[in-house]
Amino acid sequence: MTTTPRIPVSGALNSAGSIDVYADYDSRIRNGRAEVTAAGRAAGALDQLTHELVRLRNATLQGCHY
Repeated sequence: MTTTPRIPVSGALNSAGSIDVYADYDSRIRNGRAEVTAAGRAAGALDQLTHELVRLRNATLQGCHY
């Protein structure tokens, strides 16, 4: 499996090769979100399965076709 996009994208990519949807946020919001996420992961609160389920739920709520 590759992380190279099949369709060329412009803009920032995150470490997984996906578009970084937070790249254009105000740096205070982006940094604050990163701190909260890091703290949650360190505490074991954000396991990968829950993270993926929330991502899919959000995509459905936003009308995305995943």
